[in-house]
Amino acid sequence: MAFLQFCLNIPIALLVFVISTLPVLCFYVVRVVYKYKQKFGNLNNCIGYVPATVTQITLDNQTWRDGWVVKAAWVDQKTRQSYVFSSQPQELLPVKHVGDSVLVLINSHDPIRYTMEL
Repeated sequence: MAFLQFCLNIPIALLVFVISTLPVLCFYVVRVVYKYKQKFGNLNNCIGYVPATVTQITLDNQTWRDGWVVKAAWVDQKTRQSYVFSSQPQELLPVKHVGDSVLVLINSHDPIRYTMEL
């Protein structure tokens, strides 16, 4: 009964505002958590960040998502195997240049899965 009296004392505009923004806020929180898990979800399988060197910056217009693609190379000192990483298409021209160092988070069990920090 006390809760009902409390609700009746709240202005209707404030109540409508709170009820209408709550789903939007929940959606945003779920989206941020999903993106965080997608990017950093496999941290326990990672060997960490590796310093790769930017080898090429090109404008990719072959896919539906046009943008600048950064390619970087890294050589594993233990196995002497080289890896080439490509970034997701970026809308703006990257601040990195050819020859600059970029950090890449790679998965130790599957080096094909990685995230490039631009």
